[in-house]
Amino acid sequence: MEFITIIVLNPRSFRATIQKETRGRNTVMIGEPLWRIWMSVPLLCLFACCGSSYSSLVDTSYGDAGMGETILVVYGTRAGSTAEVADVVGRILAEGGVRVDVKPVGSVKNLDGYSAVVIGTAIRAGKVKSDVLNFVKNCASELRRMPVAVFVVCMTMKDDTPENRKTVGAYLDPVREWIDPVEVGLFAGKMDYARLGFFARFAVQHVVKVPEGDVRNWSLIEDWSRNLRARLVTKNGGS
Repeated sequence: MEFITIIVLNPRSFRATIQKETRGRNTVMIGEPLWRIWMSVPLLCLFACCGSSYSSLVDTSYGDAGMGETILVVYGTRAGSTAEVADVVGRILAEGGVRVDVKPVGSVKNLDGYSAVVIGTAIRAGKVKSDVLNFVKNCASELRRMPVAVFVVCMTMKDDTPENRKTVGAYLDPVREWIDPVEVGLFAGKMDYARLGFFARFAVQHVVKVPEGDVRNWSLIEDWSRNLRARLVTKNGGS
């Protein structure tokens, strides 16, 4: 037996919807999750908008200020997974003898003093986070003058298949309209129901049906960061 809580914004509209759905079918099977059909669109919207109850963000630096070049790792996260990936990317990049700032996208107003940028984003409902896309749009002219890499953290990549890479890669099309990344990383993420708000958690569990768990491949993330280090620094004339 399923127990369902429905918030009815318009009772008349709700009844009309059910009547229309019932009249349009010969039979409604007992136990069929008709509520899921009716609620999927608004719940997915809530999932995309309500976000997370997790508020801790990574804002740190690696390396010495006198190292010369400074790389910015900027990220947009919803439940903390992308922030943790950005932190590892920043730490690995700094091992190459440069200073690296790791910052949430909302705290970055300009790119003064940076020689390269790495942009990380979570994916929700098949879209790059809006604050990340706005950052790319607002800083596009500056970003085009320096090497930029992008990485995505998405549960779809728990199965690293050509089909999934194509699907997830396409999520970055709006970003590619503004910049041409020198490198793109596609990483699996982490789903922790405890870090989600009520509506987001309900949508993930019962509508989208994303399983809980941490499927990030840290070896892959670290290798990508090491390979990226040479591209970002050398491309700008460093060692």
